[in-house]
Amino acid sequence: MISAATAPGINHLVINVGSGTETSIRDLIRLIMEVAGMKVEAIVNPRNDPGVSRMRADLSLAREKLGYQPRIPLNLGLRLTLERDPRFKADLAGRKLTPAG
Repeated sequence: MISAATAPGINHLVINVGSGTETSIRDLIRLIMEVAGMKVEAIVNPRNDPGVSRMRADLSLAREKLGYQPRIPLNLGLRLTLERDPRFKADLAGRKLTPAG
C-alpha cells in the first residue's frame, strides 16, 4: 500500500494485488475451516446467471509499476487476519468464530 501511495505516475490506475493464483470458493471454504479450526456446511446455490464464473488477479501492472511480488500465502494471510483483525475473535475452545463487538 505504501508503494502504491508513493509511486509516481499511477494516478487513476486500477492495480490488482493478490496471489495471481485462482482459488475456488470450495478451496477457500476448506482453508477457512482449517485456519479457524471449525467445520461448516457450505450452502450451494445453483448458478442461474451468466456472470463471471472464474477469476484470477492479473498482477502484471502491480509488478511493473510497484515491483509487487506476493509473499504471504493465502492460508497464512487468513490466519493473520483472524488473529490480528479486531473485528474478529476466535473462540477456539468452542470452535466458533464470531464478529467482535
